[in-house]
Amino acid sequence: MRDCGVPNLPHSTQHPIRRHVSTAIGFSRPHTIVGTVVSLCALFVVARSVPTAADPGLAGPSLADLGLALAAGLGVNVFIVGLNQLTDVSLDRVNKPWLPLACGSMTPTAARLVVGAALVVALVAGAAGGPWLLAAIAIAAALGAAYSLQPLRLKRYHPLAAGCIVAVRGLVVNLLVFAHYAAVPGTGLPLPPALVALTAVALVTGLVIAWFKDLGDMEGDRRYAVGTLPLRLGAPRVVALGVGALLVAYAAVAVAGVVGVPGLHRGVLAGGHAALAGRLVLAVRTLDTGDEGAVARFYRTIWVLFCAAYGVFAAAAVLG
Repeated sequence: MRDCGVPNLPHSTQHPIRRHVSTAIGFSRPHTIVGTVVSLCALFVVARSVPTAADPGLAGPSLADLGLALAAGLGVNVFIVGLNQLTDVSLDRVNKPWLPLACGSMTPTAARLVVGAALVVALVAGAAGGPWLLAAIAIAAALGAAYSLQPLRLKRYHPLAAGCIVAVRGLVVNLLVFAHYAAVPGTGLPLPPALVALTAVALVTGLVIAWFKDLGDMEGDRRYAVGTLPLRLGAPRVVALGVGALLVAYAAVAVAGVVGVPGLHRGVLAGGHAALAGRLVLAVRTLDTGDEGAVARFYRTIWVLFCAAYGVFAAAAVLG
């Protein structure tokens, strides 16, 4: 076996701890972990700061609520990305040969143990957090399994694959985890305008991530008949569609910020999303869809914008 995470050093010269850490990081797909942590923390801040239909005299969510959400969210995150790697070894050897299973730095047996343990952690933390958090974890895990596993393997069909990603990142996380933070037993799901605006941005960004994640995988997807949008429409058209959708979403939230969203600071909401739109325009102006490195950097930028939008909403809630 070799260590794919540190390609400049021979496997035999690397310290065992470094090899294991590198493998663990690669297997967890760090950009998804960061996105999960940022979204859960930002929702916690919004839930503590923005008025809901609940009795304002009641205490807001506690750090224990946040801790359970993080444990459950990170567990189901590792379960989903790990399961996907277990079912995509041949495909990843073409598209992402540096991933631990694809390059041989992790065995399938070890990967199955990690995936199983992650699911157990997620379900236990979800159950400890209450019905809303458990529902979020159960739905996310079920969609992740349907995305990767036969006989459904929804990733073969782009609309359904995109729907799984959008449902988890856009709806399940925002609505059900927010309810875990803010709902009072015996009441319904709280839907303050701030949450509606945040969910709308997350839905659009989740859809764009579902489109753009396949931009650098066209060779392997073509070989293994995975029907992605870039293969159907071509990379330039997909980029144009995604960037256009994000710019419309940022503009809508910026206008909503000027008009006023209860509980959110107008200037932070409007100015923050104007800044995100500017950063997106700069990124796409330098994108060459024929350059794998440029495509990878552009995709990372979309994840940065995903996290930054949550940061803008959290800051607007604190200052609102």
